[in-house]
Amino acid sequence: MTTAPAGAPPLMPHRLAVLRTDAELSFFVAGKMPGLNELVRAKGSSVKTKSGKVIVGMAYGGLKKRWQRAVADSLMLAGIARQTPGLWRFEFQFREPDRKRNKDNIAAGARKFIFDALQECGVLKNDGWDEIDDWHDSFAVVAADAAGVAVRMVRV
Repeated sequence: MTTAPAGAPPLMPHRLAVLRTDAELSFFVAGKMPGLNELVRAKGSSVKTKSGKVIVGMAYGGLKKRWQRAVADSLMLAGIARQTPGLWRFEFQFREPDRKRNKDNIAAGARKFIFDALQECGVLKNDGWDEIDDWHDSFAVVAADAAGVAVRMVRV
């Protein structure tokens, strides 16, 4: 079993351990989510169509769809559906298989897709100031098959 580094909060629930109340929700997105560097590379990439037209950012759209689907599946597994409007505080625990990527890179990319997916799935009305109060990030190195992001939402 993997433990949190000294001084870090304890590891949050993994995969099937789900917490749901009116004031608190949790879910786990399995897999090594793309970091900010991957998003920037995907956004700047281009694809040439059969007609010769160059479309910039095509890879980003595919990446976003893939990870929004993964977040949506995680919400469904956790039994989280549409919520009433409210202000939420988030706790993210980024579980990485190694220390190769910088923490700010990991968090920025994954948070972007998670917030967008929460909005797309109707869990959040929007991903702005009226819905997101604050967030806290923590990090843990885990076995490769346990990589992912544990998310805890607390109504403020």
